[in-house]
Amino acid sequence: MEFWDRLRALFRTMRGIGLRHYELNDRLQSALTQRATKEQKTIEELHDDLLVTGLAHLQAADKLKESWDRLTPREADAVALSCLGYTNQEIADRFGISPETVKTHISRAMVKFGYRKKSELHMALSEWDFSQWDKLYR
Repeated sequence: MEFWDRLRALFRTMRGIGLRHYELNDRLQSALTQRATKEQKTIEELHDDLLVTGLAHLQAADKLKESWDRLTPREADAVALSCLGYTNQEIADRFGISPETVKTHISRAMVKFGYRKKSELHMALSEWDFSQWDKLYR
């Protein structure tokens, strides 16, 4: 049984013994009720799904952060500027290095993240704010 299935089963068990209790404001309760109706689920099923989805999102975010923390400072700089849309040549010009060195930094970073393509890395980090790098390396 996969971790998230076990967690979902645990929460269903806990519901039966009354360990889960929280209050929602009217606006949130209304939104959850509408969503449950739209998905043809009970409120409890929707709660479970949202919790599992939220925990999975947090776990993925933790994994990305752990991978980021393994980058060298120059790899992090190259990845950040690449995610901002700079080409390898533009990054090289800013750092005073060759485009091949930039490519090496990004390639090593992709290995640390477990990606084969730069586009996969960009997609994974698309919600991150790299604006500080843009200001730092102007």
